[in-house]
Amino acid sequence: MPYSLTVIESHISRVDLCETIIMLKGKPRLLRPTIRGILRICKAGGFEKVIGGIIDEEFDSIVTGLQAGLNLSYKKDERVAHWLWDNGITPELVSELVEFLENLARGGKLPVDEREERYNDEIRFDPYEITLEQWCDKLVVNALGWLGWTPEMVLKANINVIHMAMEGKIDFVKKTNPFGSKDDPSEALSQRRPDPERAAADIKRAFQRRMRMNNRKASGWSEKA
Repeated sequence: MPYSLTVIESHISRVDLCETIIMLKGKPRLLRPTIRGILRICKAGGFEKVIGGIIDEEFDSIVTGLQAGLNLSYKKDERVAHWLWDNGITPELVSELVEFLENLARGGKLPVDEREERYNDEIRFDPYEITLEQWCDKLVVNALGWLGWTPEMVLKANINVIHMAMEGKIDFVKKTNPFGSKDDPSEALSQRRPDPERAAADIKRAFQRRMRMNNRKASGWSEKA
């Protein structure tokens, strides 16, 4: 029977989750949730400060927010201010940028009421347990260790793509593990547990060696003799 796949239409994909396209200086620009973007906002005083400044239409805060999402190199960051100056501050730009930064502050995730049920098992960020900077550090360490990406790749990738890549790596390791997989406990235990007959034979040989050594010691034998 041929393999069949039923596709259900959905507006959510983890590949480009929380990515936003804005119009800036007459061109569409992509805002992407990245670790580098989070770190930029943290260095600028934090999300609360930057978002508050954007709502108040402060030029510098809007530039900072755009820089966090546009994912440009540090040398090209100065262009953002010129783009915003030529474009002007519009209500649409402020609204879209604030929404993007709110999602970025959640680690690149949508509000709970907008997520679909199948995403409820994602790695969650709890701001009461660790700081955003610590969360970023942990994600970078895991991504570098598991994926073998360069630091630049990890910092610029969509955060959700990093999670997906790590999940794929873990799934690959499980399915190619010669000692079994946690997805199949019975198989894993059967391969890791020693064979009962072999274990009994090993124990018997160990006792026999011990008895021979004791007999030799009792008869005054030594290795030096």
